[in-house]
Amino acid sequence: MPNSSSLSLQQSNVLIEVLYPWLKQFNESLMLEEHSSEGPSVALYRKPESEKYDLDVIGGYSARFEFSLSYKVAKLDTDTKLEATRVLTDLVAHFNDTPPTLTEKDRVIKIEAVTNPALVEEKEGKDLFRVDCVLIYRHRMF
Repeated sequence: MPNSSSLSLQQSNVLIEVLYPWLKQFNESLMLEEHSSEGPSVALYRKPESEKYDLDVIGGYSARFEFSLSYKVAKLDTDTKLEATRVLTDLVAHFNDTPPTLTEKDRVIKIEAVTNPALVEEKEGKDLFRVDCVLIYRHRMF
């Protein structure tokens, strides 16, 4: 039996379905899922590097679900840069303080940022900040 494999699209979708409402609990005023044309808004993107590892003979495993959080702002000035960085930093802290409940058989081990929040795209009226994160969880069969 191989010691690792990719997470299926279905498994990734279950995680996305849990993370969006959990993000909304952080701040009810955040616009989620799609970036608003007016900003500010937060979006979550799954990354292809997600994998299962430490597979056991009864079907349990540990998993790494890699994703990005992006924060779009309408104008780029010093105050907005600081606010965007603060929002993304606070979201990651929220992950660590109150991890989401996944499913009855899946338990979050940790969620952490693997990069610092940074400006990744600069277009007039559509400036995008991003932080890359990883959610590590354990799945048990019984």
